Amino acid sequence: MKALTLIVMVAALAAVFSTTHAASPGLHIHLMIVVEKGLPGATLYDADMDQPVCNMDVGAMSPHEAAFSPDGQTAYIPIYGSTNEGVPGSNGHTIDFFRTSDCGQIASLDTGKYLRPHGMWVGRSGTLYVTSELGESILLIDPKIPRIIATIPTDSPWTHMLAVTADEKEAFTSNVRSKTISILDIPHRKIAKIIDTTSDNHRMTISPDGKWFVTSLIEGKVLFYRTSDDQLDFSVPVDGWAFVGKFAADGVYYEMGSGTPHTPNASWGIGPVRVWKINPAKREVIATATEDLGSGTGSLAINPFNNDIYVSAMVNNQIDVLDPATLKLLRKLPTKETPDCIEFTTVR
Repeated sequence: MKALTLIVMVAALAAVFSTTHAASPGLHIHLMIVVEKGLPGATLYDADMDQPVCNMDVGAMSPHEAAFSPDGQTAYIPIYGSTNEGVPGSNGHTIDFFRTSDCGQIASLDTGKYLRPHGMWVGRSGTLYVTSELGESILLIDPKIPRIIATIPTDSPWTHMLAVTADEKEAFTSNVRSKTISILDIPHRKIAKIIDTTSDNHRMTISPDGKWFVTSLIEGKVLFYRTSDDQLDFSVPVDGWAFVGKFAADGVYYEMGSGTPHTPNASWGIGPVRVWKINPAKREVIATATEDLGSGTGSLAINPFNNDIYVSAMVNNQIDVLDPATLKLLRKLPTKETPDCIEFTTVR
C-alpha cells in the first residue's frame, strides 16, 4: 500500500513538473518569429500552439526580415528603415541579435555604409548572409563576434533577397527593380554572372534537391532556373502578381502574390493576398486558394512541424494558416501591426 501511495505521489509530482516545464518561459522547443513592421519589431510564437511568447523591440525603424541561428537560440533581425523597397526614407544600418529564451537583446551590429540590410540566410557553418539593398552587396557575418567578415558586390541596385546553396559556394540575389538576378561565387568573393529577368523579380529560393533556383515576377510568372548551368528551365504562369515562394520538403512549391496582373500597385502590398500550389514536375498550378485571405501580401512560410502553410496579410494584421493539400483556410492568427516575414526553428 505504501509503495502504491509513493508511486501515485511521484506521478503527481511529475505531472506538476511537466506542466510547469511546458509553460515556463524559454522552454518552448518549436518557435515561429513574425516580423511586424509597424510594431516595429517581432513577436516570437510557440509554433506548436500558435501562441505568442514574447516581443522583440528594435526601436524606431522598421525591420522586414529575420532569421534564426542553427541552434534556434538566437534571432537575427536586420533593421531596414522606415519605408518599403524603392521608396526614399530612413536607411537602416544595424542588425539586432535577440535571445529566443526571453526576447532579450544581446547585441547590435552596425553595418556602416551597407545600408538597408534586408534578406537573410544562415548557413550550416553558422555564417549569416545578408543583402544590403543600397550597398548593392551581400554581407557575410560571423554572428559570434559579431562582425562583417566579407562582402560581395552584386553589381545591381535594389539587391533585396537572396538564397544560398547548401554547400555555401553560390548565392543568388533578386535585384527587384533592376530586373536582374546576381549569381555570386562565395569562396572567391566575386560576382559570377548577372541574369536579366525582363521584369521586376521578387524573392529567391532553392529547391530541396538543389536542382533549381526560383524567383517570382511582377508580370505573373514563376521562373525555375537550373543551378547546373544557370539557364531558365521553365516558367509557370499564375493569375496574379507573383511575389514570394517556398518549397515544401516533398518538392512541391507554394507561391504567394497579390491581386491580378491588371490590378494597379497590387505587387506593392495593396491588392488581395493570393496563394497558388505548383507541381514542378507537371510545370503547372495544381491548386489555388479561393477564400478571403485579406490584403497586403507579406510573406509565406511552411511550418515544418505540421506542414501547414502560413501567409501574412499586412493590411489585416493577420496570418492565414492554410491546408497544404487543398489550400483551404484552417484558421486566422491575429498579429500586431503589419506582419511580414515568418520563419520557424527548433531550439537545440
